[in-house]
Amino acid sequence: YAYKLDGFEKDWNYVKTPTASYTNLPAGTYTLLIKGANNDGIWSAGSSRLKITVLPPWWNTWYAWIAYILLAGVVVYYVARFLWLRNVFEKEKELQEIKLNFFTNISHEIRTRLMLISGPVERLLKSDNVEEEELRLLGYVSDSSDSLLNLVNELMDFRKIESGSTRFVIGEYDLIAFIKNVMVVFEHLSESKNIRTSFTSESVSLKLWYDSDQLQKVIYNLLANAYKFTGDGGEVTVCVKETNENVVIEIGDNGIGIAPEYLDKLFENYFQVDETKGQNTGYGVGLALSKGIVENLQGSLEVTSELASSRKRGQTVFRITLLKGKEHFKPEQIIPDTTPENGSISHNPLSNDSQTIERHKILLAEDNDDLRVFVTEALGWQYDIIATVNGKEAWGVFEKQLPDLVISDVMMAEMDGLQLCHKIKSDMRTSHIPVILLTAKTAIPSQIEGLQHGADLYVTKPLSMRVLELNIKNILHSRRLMQQKYSRHISLSDSTINIGSNKDDEFLNRIVQFVEENIENNAVGVPELCRHIGMSKSVLYQKLRALTDLTINDFVKLIRFKLAARLLKNDSLS
Repeated sequence: YAYKLDGFEKDWNYVKTPTASYTNLPAGTYTLLIKGANNDGIWSAGSSRLKITVLPPWWNTWYAWIAYILLAGVVVYYVARFLWLRNVFEKEKELQEIKLNFFTNISHEIRTRLMLISGPVERLLKSDNVEEEELRLLGYVSDSSDSLLNLVNELMDFRKIESGSTRFVIGEYDLIAFIKNVMVVFEHLSESKNIRTSFTSESVSLKLWYDSDQLQKVIYNLLANAYKFTGDGGEVTVCVKETNENVVIEIGDNGIGIAPEYLDKLFENYFQVDETKGQNTGYGVGLALSKGIVENLQGSLEVTSELASSRKRGQTVFRITLLKGKEHFKPEQIIPDTTPENGSISHNPLSNDSQTIERHKILLAEDNDDLRVFVTEALGWQYDIIATVNGKEAWGVFEKQLPDLVISDVMMAEMDGLQLCHKIKSDMRTSHIPVILLTAKTAIPSQIEGLQHGADLYVTKPLSMRVLELNIKNILHSRRLMQQKYSRHISLSDSTINIGSNKDDEFLNRIVQFVEENIENNAVGVPELCRHIGMSKSVLYQKLRALTDLTINDFVKLIRFKLAARLLKNDSLS
């Protein structure tokens, strides 16, 4: 037999057995030709043909290639979509950052203007020369100013909750006492509108873990809405219920109620019901903020309501559910020691009788002309005020004289308050001077940033001038105690001073070491000491006076007396 496979490498194959094997044939169509011979070796005139088709593997079929193309298209689509979405998100993030910065700057300006309103009004309300009618009108101005401030604070809190930048500080508090303290704020409103207020609780005291500042905003918002939409003679109820796993706070009223179609949208951003049929619910950001806070506390906020009718009053109940324990909070959110809600201020300011006759010098750095003039007038009767328009100008003052205290705005041109504070605290000549940062940035990270730069106090706008005055007195009083500490330590110590590791302690230790090393050299005096420390005589005098309330000569004498006392105590000397 002889056979040939069309398209294969070999031509005719002569074999003695009627079989043929072809392996590893590529996919395709083949023709098998067969010729036969008899025993005498005579071949047949023609040949037989057999058509053979070798199928491709499944991964090389036409439908597999279609699948490959579709899969590649899907991959390209999703990669392109991912890149496009990432670009969109980055642009949205940049735009969001621009919006937040703009909002922060606008809030800063609003708070500054509010301070210019509330500060003079507060002084006028305390004045004895104001008529009764004027006091009444000033009261309206003060209330409106406080309302506007609350609105700005609410908007800022809402933006921070939206952006996820709000830091929650969890502590254990008495929830019953906490709610009662918030309800006290509404006592006057309750009496004026003849609204009966009731509080019920299954427990006299109930310990719960939460952020007191944030939860206070929620309770305040819900109570404010309840009193706002409850008519004269109505009722507002607050009820606290406790289960094995959670605590439920219900705040209800029998006011106008909320239509069922609005309940699902009630907690949406900036949602407000249209003023139809005399129903003005006025919900904007307050409820959205409240729900965001409660959810960050790992709780829930729900509402049920019935509309009022001609026959009966409406009924609205907001229900806050909070989990017991602290396991559901992050460890970094929990503070080990909680300050009591009714804790009093620990400062002990000096009274007017105990103040010294000396007028302290205060350096004020504020770029707002009106606020700078107002603060200067408000504090000028008891302090010498050095007013500057920015941090750069304020720093130039230190070249000529050292103030006793610095009050600086944070947001200023050329050199802001944080930069000024850092320069003051990092310079040996000025590190002892306390700094109060005055700003509208209320966020915790902003306060931490200010304190990390060495600020002694971080005060937000708008503030009460009385609060600022008391803070100034407290700081100056603390400085007086510090002077007594240093002078007492120097006069009673038996060895070289080593009070601490800050720049002021380092400064005093350098002076002590210099005097000890030159104790037998009568030619060494104040000029040599100034050169060793690297300060002019006037600057050294002012800094030493601020730290110890002693002159340079008196300070050196104290060190010499201390060394003499140490030598006299040494029995081994003649």
